[in-house]
Amino acid sequence: MLIPFNDGIPNYVTKVTQFKTGTEVSKVNDINFVNDFELYPVPATQGNNVSIQFNSSKYIDSSIKILDILGNIVTSNGFRINAGVNNYLLNTTSLAKGIYFVRIEAENKILTKKLIIQ
Repeated sequence: MLIPFNDGIPNYVTKVTQFKTGTEVSKVNDINFVNDFELYPVPATQGNNVSIQFNSSKYIDSSIKILDILGNIVTSNGFRINAGVNNYLLNTTSLAKGIYFVRIEAENKILTKKLIIQ
C-alpha cells in the first residue's frame, strides 16, 4: 500500500535559448519531470515501511511497481505525481525476505532501484 504526501515545493530549472538576435533566458519547468528517486531504509526489515522520495517538476499520472528478482510484478499502484517533493510509504508486510525492484513509470520513462527485505 502506498501513502502519498507532498510538501508542495516546485522544482524549476532555467532554460537558455539562443537566437540570431541574442539570448533569451527564462524560468520553466524541468522537462525531465523525475530524474531519480531515493529508497529508505535499504536494506529494509520485513513488516516496516520503506520511504520512496523524489522531486518532480510537474503533475503527472504514473505507477509504482514492485517486482521480484525474476521480474514478476508483485504489486502495482497507480498514483498522481505532484509538482515538488513527493514521498510515498511502501508497507513491506506482504513482501517475503528477498530482493525486489521498485519501478516508477510515467510518460514513457522508467526508473528502477533495488530493494532488499531482510
